[in-house]
Amino acid sequence: MLLIVALGAALLGAPGNGTLQEYAVQRSVEFTLHLDGSADGAFPLFDPVNEKKWDPHWHPRLLTPHVEEGLVFLVGEGASRTTWFLDRYEPKRRHIAYVVVSSAVLTRIVIDVLPTARGCDATVQYVKTPLEPAAEQAVDEFVRHFPQQRAHWESAINAVLRRSSGAHTKRLGG
Repeated sequence: MLLIVALGAALLGAPGNGTLQEYAVQRSVEFTLHLDGSADGAFPLFDPVNEKKWDPHWHPRLLTPHVEEGLVFLVGEGASRTTWFLDRYEPKRRHIAYVVVSSAVLTRIVIDVLPTARGCDATVQYVKTPLEPAAEQAVDEFVRHFPQQRAHWESAINAVLRRSSGAHTKRLGG
């Protein structure tokens, strides 16, 4: 946690005049996915390694070997590269949180997976803070369009849950 505070302070204090500048307020957006598997089966699909199972464009480069609190990994290349920090990882509570740093935006992603009568629900929340005025528009655009990703995420994750449930059933019935 200290790393995040220090990183945030360094980034926010980055302007050359040595004073902390205030930019846009944080923007927050969230949605809930209705998933057709158990909460324990769905939760791992939100970690940086298993997300590849439902997102073919997800290619993190892990800088430490294990999925655990404190894991640091990189996503993207060049100017679009972001640094990700696994801030909270609580598999028993099915709770995971990331802090993502780009050159212009600081993002916190929080995901909670809870059992329901029909499977589970995963609540995904993004909180974005522009670190410079030029990033405000990109943050606003993300907040406007991110909810449209819900159907895609739900469909992709449910497809993986169905495949893993089918494979588990085949092994048991086998």
